[in-house]
Amino acid sequence: MSRIRFLRKWAGALLAGAALAGCRHAVAPGAAVPAEGRSSFEFVTPPPAPEAKEAKIAAVEPLAKDEWVPPRALETLARPVYPADALAAKEGPVTVGVRIVVGVEGRVTEVGQSLLTFSTPTRFDAEFRAAVEAAVAQWKFRPAEVRHFTTVTNKEGTYRSMTGSEKTEWALHVAFAFNATGGVETTTVRTGAK
Repeated sequence: MSRIRFLRKWAGALLAGAALAGCRHAVAPGAAVPAEGRSSFEFVTPPPAPEAKEAKIAAVEPLAKDEWVPPRALETLARPVYPADALAAKEGPVTVGVRIVVGVEGRVTEVGQSLLTFSTPTRFDAEFRAAVEAAVAQWKFRPAEVRHFTTVTNKEGTYRSMTGSEKTEWALHVAFAFNATGGVETTTVRTGAK
């Protein structure tokens, strides 16, 4: 078989597989029902800040400025449980995007709709959202902080010296992917940075 024929067959099979993976088919009577549901999550990174238009701007930036340190998880973060009603109804893959606020004590203080990641609309929206809220209520972080610096100049040179720090709130956008596993094949829905 020629290399071109092989590549055409391979590409055709790949396209057919991709088309079928995105389709939802009814489960035939007597077919296996999903045995369990799984979930995963990823933190969505907001787009980077615009770069300085001229190199001179970065060069004259003062050494003394505040530095923001994002929150860090203190332990493995709990994953939400796939809602039983949605699993029994064979709901399939669902994505829930939320914006959480990590407070100064390191706990999630707010859960809201994310504007950076998409949520899949389903008839079980409330159940999936409740599962997400129950999971993030267990999350513990080292709180975000703002570190304050000043410029020090002496005979050894010029450098930054930290003058203090304070804990601060920090918003994070998180995409949760729910997938039923067992007798029904599912595809993971991934959400990237917007």
